[in-house]
Amino acid sequence: MVAQLVRRRATRAVVLLAVSALSAAPAAAQCLQPAPPSHCPAPYIPPIVMPRAETPPTERPPDQRPPEQPITMPQTPPTEAQAAPEQAGAFGSEVASIAMVGDSFGSGGSLSSQMVGPGRLNGATGQLNFFPSTANGLTGSPAVVIHSPGGSSTISLTALGTTLFSIPNNGSVAPPITIAQSIPSLPPPGSSVTFTGNAVTIAAINATLNSPNVKQQFVLPGILRLEQQLDPTVVGISSATVNVPGTGTFSATSSSGSTTTGTLSYDTLFTTAVLRQVLLASAISNAGTAFIPSPSAGGVVGRVKTSEDNSPLPRDRVFFTYDYFNSVPTAANNDVRRYTPGFEKTFFDRNASIEFRFPFASTVSSDINLDSIASSTRTQFGNMDITLKGLLYGTDRLYVASGLSLTVPTGDDVRVSMGDGTNLIRIKNEAVLLTPYIAALAMPTERIFAQTWFQIGFDANGNGVSANLAGTGLQGVGRLNEQQLLQVDTQLGYFLYRASDPGAWVRSIAPYVELHYNSTLGGPDKIALGGFFLGDTRGSYSELNLTSGFISQVRDNFTMSFGVVAPLRSSDNRSFDYQIGLRANYFFGPTSRSRNEATSLSSF
Repeated sequence: MVAQLVRRRATRAVVLLAVSALSAAPAAAQCLQPAPPSHCPAPYIPPIVMPRAETPPTERPPDQRPPEQPITMPQTPPTEAQAAPEQAGAFGSEVASIAMVGDSFGSGGSLSSQMVGPGRLNGATGQLNFFPSTANGLTGSPAVVIHSPGGSSTISLTALGTTLFSIPNNGSVAPPITIAQSIPSLPPPGSSVTFTGNAVTIAAINATLNSPNVKQQFVLPGILRLEQQLDPTVVGISSATVNVPGTGTFSATSSSGSTTTGTLSYDTLFTTAVLRQVLLASAISNAGTAFIPSPSAGGVVGRVKTSEDNSPLPRDRVFFTYDYFNSVPTAANNDVRRYTPGFEKTFFDRNASIEFRFPFASTVSSDINLDSIASSTRTQFGNMDITLKGLLYGTDRLYVASGLSLTVPTGDDVRVSMGDGTNLIRIKNEAVLLTPYIAALAMPTERIFAQTWFQIGFDANGNGVSANLAGTGLQGVGRLNEQQLLQVDTQLGYFLYRASDPGAWVRSIAPYVELHYNSTLGGPDKIALGGFFLGDTRGSYSELNLTSGFISQVRDNFTMSFGVVAPLRSSDNRSFDYQIGLRANYFFGPTSRSRNEATSLSSF
């Protein structure tokens, strides 16, 4: 019977930053303050823009009144704190979805992930320039360089050849920077002298650059613009520090006696933490959502159904199945080719059997790299399936069996990383799935046959989940269990041809139709740890698929079957556009020595 593979609807686990400022959640909005209240969940990300406290014009001292000259600064897009939910970078937008249920091995479209990490500007050296500045002293002797607010003076900050901001320094920026710094000598016009700033000067500069007013109006917007040039995924600056380490240069441009006018420059270092919006676009998914394969749901290979190429009759056989799935909604929206060799061995005089299946597939890689998702396909081994079967009742016309399937975690873990190798999410493949079932095969006439399977699968222990909460590396955030899955499969067939010659190669041909129903039971697991949330946003799904094909017996001990599967439901209640499959069985041992018409019959 059809192997339900990919679940676009499969449990969509959405990773959210709990610091989101949703309009429908006033309590969350209260957390966006310059300092986190005690009740706010971690990690706390401060807002990008803080309101500027304005002093009434009539109460400002003369040297602090609004300037005639405009203040120039780079134009930047709306910051993270200003973005509305569902916009790129907005708090409250979805980060990732994880397929946590059913016979899914992937599903997806786009991955939108918010994470806080080091900025590329970290450790970069810039220049803080004061122009004009004057130095007084005798040529060749120690001098004092002075910079103080004035209508014609300007302060600018540059890094990597880009101007972060420029302030006409006329005393309107509080606190104003006033510097009187000793330098080794008074440089001749056109030359420069390097010096080390004293503690008072350095403290004054750093205090001004990192003051809330200057930082929010000038420093952060400029750093954001530059970070976005270096890394387009940056959507906000969660924190930044500009530090003057102590070195400086005075470059002379003109001279008048013992006074030289020029540019005073201090080396500056930048330390930034940026908020990145990782977005993997695809036309088959909603923006801001990704479908990440759940390893216990088959991962990228798919979870094999107990009823697939099976019969209530215990049989001695080796088998091989091939399935082609068209337009599987993985992150790459690719086709999948799955191969499943296996064998079944009877015991207790053919009243019981044990079966092993070893699936592997040519599919999308379980190591999901956001820079190469569309091309990252490979052949991967899946989760091994072990099935125990016991015959409860058997006659020439009716067989009833029951048993238990165990799916063990032999496939790979699922990992999601950025293009630079930064790990975002890891789901360990640790869960053991238990699927009890009951099945019946009936042959009311010599030519008509019918088969049905009823099974419920559940997760015994779940999968460990790790996530990069704040750009500091993967941290364990809990365990997620698969939802319970109900599967009902029914087959109806007819022996259209039977060879009268016992030596004929083709002994029989029997067309059939099958109906497959797959539905989740109960709600999904959710994980909440500090500011991190992982869970299902939509709940259950319900699939209905139709299969048509034929079974053929070749010689005494070999059967082949062919089938085509078409989903009868759309949207989130389907796993592929269509499926084509082949099945081959070779019977040996007691089964080959004692056969009947029912021996050759298998569900698709």
